[in-house]
Amino acid sequence: MKVNFEQLEVASDQSYWHDGKPFDGIAVYRREDGTLESEVMFEDGVQSGPFSDFHSDGQVACEGVIQNGVNHGEFKYWDGNGLLTKTESYEFGICTSRQEYDQAGNVISDYSLASDDPNAALLAAYRNQAGS
Repeated sequence: MKVNFEQLEVASDQSYWHDGKPFDGIAVYRREDGTLESEVMFEDGVQSGPFSDFHSDGQVACEGVIQNGVNHGEFKYWDGNGLLTKTESYEFGICTSRQEYDQAGNVISDYSLASDDPNAALLAAYRNQAGS
C-alpha cells in the first residue's frame, strides 16, 4: 500500500498508523508543488526498509535502508547532476564510516568509527544484544 505521509497518524510510542492499525507500506512525501520528495517503507508502524530522497527534478538524491526506525546499511548521496557525493555505512543508527567525493570522484574526506569513540562501545553493546 502506498499513501501520502499526511495520511498517517503518529501514536504516543512514535509508531505510524493508518486506518486504525500500524502502517505497513510506503509513505510518500511530496513538496508543495507536488513533486516527489521522498519515499519511506514502514513495517508494523515503524520505518523499516528502503528509503529514497529525490531532487526536485526527480533524480535520486539519497538511497539507503532504515531498520526499526534507524539507519542501517549503506547510504548513498548524489548531487543534482547525478554525481555521487557521499557514502555512509550505518549499524543500528550509528555511522561507522563515511566517504565524501569531489566532482571527479576522488575521496576528499574519509571517516571510520574509532575504537575509542563512545559510539563504538554503544555499537558493541547493540551487536551483543542482537547476537551479531
